[in-house]
Amino acid sequence: MGNKPSQASKVQKSSLIITHMADSKVPRATSLPAIPLSLGAASLSCLAAEHHQIHDQESLDAWRTKALHTIDDLCEQKASYLRHEAHVSALLGQLRAIIDEEMPRHESGYLMDNHHVQQIQMNANNLRE
Repeated sequence: MGNKPSQASKVQKSSLIITHMADSKVPRATSLPAIPLSLGAASLSCLAAEHHQIHDQESLDAWRTKALHTIDDLCEQKASYLRHEAHVSALLGQLRAIIDEEMPRHESGYLMDNHHVQQIQMNANNLRE
């Protein structure tokens, strides 16, 4: 965790590396802005309904192209979401390590046990939707 001084001191300062998803070098090239999950499901439902009304090859080809673009956009959005979740999980791990180093241990080893962390994550997910 950085350079240690040449002194015989065993005191280390913890450092939390805070990064932002915007700083990530992972490309995020979605052709559509973030689509709420319900809107993505509605798009797929519309595509299914349109498919039943197709009677010629030209319309079928156009429908396939539209369907592939919709699916690609939803997959890109899911990948972006998973990258974000991994990033948050890594930050949470760093925070837990710092808490373990800096604070006396409690029953669970953390100030917030896994149940509290899951509850916070569920609340955050509910706010996004």
